[in-house]
Amino acid sequence: AVLARACDAQPLAIALWRMTGAAALSACAPSVRAGLRRLAAPDARLAVVAGALLAMHFQLFFLALRRTSVLRATVLVGLVPLWVGLADNLSGRAVPPRFWAGVGTAVAGVAVLALDGAEAATSAVSGDALAAA
Repeated sequence: AVLARACDAQPLAIALWRMTGAAALSACAPSVRAGLRRLAAPDARLAVVAGALLAMHFQLFFLALRRTSVLRATVLVGLVPLWVGLADNLSGRAVPPRFWAGVGTAVAGVAVLALDGAEAATSAVSGDALAAA
């Protein structure tokens, strides 16, 4: 995140090169290549969708880095468990109470950061929103 913030490249370009580099390195492993050959068509489609969503996440994160601090963007990305818990709850899966206790503690910490008056500029708020997306 620190290097991405120092870079002059556009967020989409950073996300593209990060995903391309990760895919190239992963494809070098024989076990990965064998697993790709055994993928059924529906699973391959899901893998492509997951990859596109991950690329979108990186683009939003790198865009957020232009509008807020690395610390705040990284902490807000940590809200992912909240979204997963909500999605599980909406889909009818049981979510244990201790999970919600942990998420509540994490969200309280994020609120302390978000309400910090040191960076109350509009650009920081929009960067925070991008990081949380």
